[in-house]
Amino acid sequence: MLKELFNSEFGIDAKIEDINIKGLPLYMKTGRKFFSVTVEGYSFLVVELSSKDGFGVIALQKQAAQYSGKTNMEVAYLFNDLSKPQRDSLIKHRQAFIWKSGQLYLPFLGMVLRNNFSKEEKISNERMMPATQLLFLYMLYADSEFVIKKKLPRGWD
Repeated sequence: MLKELFNSEFGIDAKIEDINIKGLPLYMKTGRKFFSVTVEGYSFLVVELSSKDGFGVIALQKQAAQYSGKTNMEVAYLFNDLSKPQRDSLIKHRQAFIWKSGQLYLPFLGMVLRNNFSKEEKISNERMMPATQLLFLYMLYADSEFVIKKKLPRGWD
């Protein structure tokens, strides 16, 4: 995935290898993937954050220093989704990152930034509205396999 991102979005041929970093606290390893990326003879570490990982830029910088200390490489974070304020904060603090939407900020190598942000509509499948819950329960306990709107109890239309 990361190799295709470098090739298609940035036109760069990159050598990418999965790596395992030992001696890190559990919170810095859980749900994260680590890659050694070599571009034009320059190697750096890419840390892929899970989409559920919330972040603060200062915390990421401190963690990047620890990653760098263990690997002796520059560190960039790979994000699946990122908002404009988050991106701007990362740039302001000079924290290297790669965003899967085709944006790249590597102060030690180069950058590709765009101001168009696609707003993905996020639909939560964890909760149902109260009316949906009632309809679901009615259909669950109804004797037939389908329900006609006219036959719903009063107040459903």
